[in-house]
Amino acid sequence: MLNSRFNHQKDYYSDFAIESLELQFENKRIHVKRCLCPSAEQTVLILHGAGDSSSRGFVPFHEYLHSNRYSSVSFDFIGHGKSEGSKEGSSLRYRTEQILFVVQSLKLLNKLSIIGFSMGAYNALKVSTVLDVPRLALAIPAVYADEAERLPFGPDFTTCIRKKRSWARSTCFKEIKKFRGKLLIISAENDAVIPNEIPCRLLESATSSQSAEHLRVMKSGHDLAEHFVRFPNARAMMLSSILRWLE
Repeated sequence: MLNSRFNHQKDYYSDFAIESLELQFENKRIHVKRCLCPSAEQTVLILHGAGDSSSRGFVPFHEYLHSNRYSSVSFDFIGHGKSEGSKEGSSLRYRTEQILFVVQSLKLLNKLSIIGFSMGAYNALKVSTVLDVPRLALAIPAVYADEAERLPFGPDFTTCIRKKRSWARSTCFKEIKKFRGKLLIISAENDAVIPNEIPCRLLESATSSQSAEHLRVMKSGHDLAEHFVRFPNARAMMLSSILRWLE
């Protein structure tokens, strides 16, 4: 699984470069975006969510991080964006395995900060239980019952996570108690997907963290990108919080 093949292609956006890579993971190609900043002391790994999401919308985020002297990496999970494979048959556990593969393949272990969005936040938290992650950001964070972790995405997975308050049985709330780094939680006031109780409970459970901040994006639904188009000041506030988290 750790054998990887790199295909390099550079695309330039203004004064920074995003390098496109392909990693071979279990006979499937994973599409990776990497933006290197020569003076960076840490790298930010950005994880997208479920559904039709991908790393495509992260280009402005890569540019922002680069302008503040941070390197960054994002990738499309199998079945998403430009990566091969199908979402059906994947799982929460399989997504976490992909993250660990990308981290090891690109040698990102040193001073790695992780930010995950929605389902990606769940995966980010799981990775933090395996790797020594000094900074963890959970945006519009999804939390799932433990029995959902290995279920293939499809009808059985959907039935499991739609059980009333199934997320309350997740070990995530115990796992985040052990996190000792800097924590940032970003939630949306009018999120119809993630119950408001989840980000609050994650924050309350993070009793060992070095620091913890909760940014609530007012008037926003689960789709933060759509909200930021209409309210650019809200995007600026989120980016400022992310910069404080990284400093």
